[in-house]
Amino acid sequence: MLPVLAYSSSPSGDEEQSKDTLYLDFKTSVELMNNRNKMIESARLSQKKATLEKKATAGMYFPSIGASATYSIMSDPLELDLTPVRDAITPLYETLSQYGSFEPAEASDAIKAGLTAGLTQIQNAEWVKEIQKDQFGMADININWPLYAGGRIRLANKAAKISMEEADYQFEHTWSQQHVELVQRYYGLQLTRQVADLRKEVMDGMAQHLNDANKMKENGMMAEAERLHAEVAFAEAEREYKKALKDVELMETALRNTLATDKPLIPVSELFIIPTIKDRQYYIDQALANNPQLKLINAKKNLADLGIKKERAAFLPNIALMGSKEIYEHDLSEYIPDWFIGVGLQINLFDGMTKIRKVSAAKVQKQQVVTLEEKARQDITTLVTKVYQELQKALEEYQSTETSLKFAEEYYRVRNKAFREGFASSTEVVDARLNLFKVQTEQLKAMYNFDLAWASLLAITGSNEQFLAVE
Repeated sequence: MLPVLAYSSSPSGDEEQSKDTLYLDFKTSVELMNNRNKMIESARLSQKKATLEKKATAGMYFPSIGASATYSIMSDPLELDLTPVRDAITPLYETLSQYGSFEPAEASDAIKAGLTAGLTQIQNAEWVKEIQKDQFGMADININWPLYAGGRIRLANKAAKISMEEADYQFEHTWSQQHVELVQRYYGLQLTRQVADLRKEVMDGMAQHLNDANKMKENGMMAEAERLHAEVAFAEAEREYKKALKDVELMETALRNTLATDKPLIPVSELFIIPTIKDRQYYIDQALANNPQLKLINAKKNLADLGIKKERAAFLPNIALMGSKEIYEHDLSEYIPDWFIGVGLQINLFDGMTKIRKVSAAKVQKQQVVTLEEKARQDITTLVTKVYQELQKALEEYQSTETSLKFAEEYYRVRNKAFREGFASSTEVVDARLNLFKVQTEQLKAMYNFDLAWASLLAITGSNEQFLAVE
C-alpha cells in the first residue's frame, strides 16, 4: 500500500448530533452508494434487461408453436358444378339405350335396360356439389422452425451477447462517475466541516483577543481605536463562521442525495495525501487498456462488424419447417386435410438495390465507430495528462504549505504574546491569526484537490478499487 498522509479533525463542538446521525467512513459510504444510488440502480437494471434480451434471442434457435382460430362468412357457398359433364354424357346414354345394337344379340335388351337405368341415375344425380358452406370456423396448432436463415439467428445471438457487455461497461462507467461524485461530496463535506472548525477557532481567538483588548482599554493601555479594531475583527470572524456552517449544510445535502438518505451524515475518513505516485505514462497505458468508455466503444465496433455480416446475410435464403394440425372445426369442408407438414424456402431476388445499399451503410457505420474510437483514445490521453498535472499541482501545494504552516503558527503565537505585553497592535494579531487560517485552509484544499484528482484519475484508468485501498 502507498504511504498516506491524513489530516484529522473533530466535528464542530457546538453541533447538536441527532441519535440518527450516521458516522460514515468512506468504505461504508461506497457500500451505501452501491445499494441506494439511483443512477447505479438504473445501470444495474439495464444490465438485467440486456441479460433477459440475450435469453430471449436464444429462443430464435427453437421452433415457434402457436394456436390460431378463425370464423369466416362468404358471400356464397363454395360449389362444384358438374352439369356440363351430365349434359355431355346424357345424349350418349339416350342414344345407346334406344338405338344401340350389341353382340351377342341375346344380350342387347339387357344392355339397353342397364343403359336406361344408368340414364335415370344420371338424370336424378346431384350434379352441383357444395364443397364448403358460406359460414364456417376452425382452430388449429401451427409450427414454424427456421432451419437456415443465412446466419442471421447466430448473428443476432452474438449481438445480444455484445449488448450484455455494453451494459456491463456502461454500468462500470456509471459507477465510476458516481464514485467520483461520492469522493467530491464526501471529502467536500469533510473539507467544509474542517474549515468550519478552523472558522470556529478563529472566532474563539478573536473573542479572546477582544476580551484582552477590553481589559487593556480599561487599564489605559490601549486606545479606543485599537479596541474597536478587535471588536470588528470578532464580528467578521463570527460572520464567516456562520457562512462556513451553511457551506457544511449545503455539502451534507449533496452527499445525502448521492447516498439516497435523509439522515444526518458525518464523515470520519480524513483527507489524505499520497506522497509518491507513478509516472504519467503508466496511467495513460492503464486508461487505454481499461477505460470503460473505450471498452464501450470497442463493443460498438464489434456490433458494427456484426451489422455488416447481418446485411450480407440478407442475400441468402430462408428455409423453415412448417406444419399445422386442426384441433376443432365447425362446418368445415371435408376436403380440407386435418394436418400438413412441409419445408418452405424464401429468397428475395430483387429489392431495388436495398440490400446492397444497406451493406454499404453498415460499412460506413463501422468506419464511424473506428473514427470515434481514435478520437476517444486521444481524448483519454489528454484527460489523463490534465488530471495527472492537477494531482501533481495539489501535491506540490500541500508540500509548500508544510513550512508555511509552521511559520504562521509561530508568528501568531509571538504576535499574540507581544500584544498582551503591550508590544504589538491589535491589527498585527488579527493579521497573524487570519494568515494562519489562510495557510491551514490552503493545506486542506490542497488535500481535497488531491483526493478528487486521484479519484478522477483512477476512474479514467478503470482502477477505482485502488481508492479504497488507501483507506
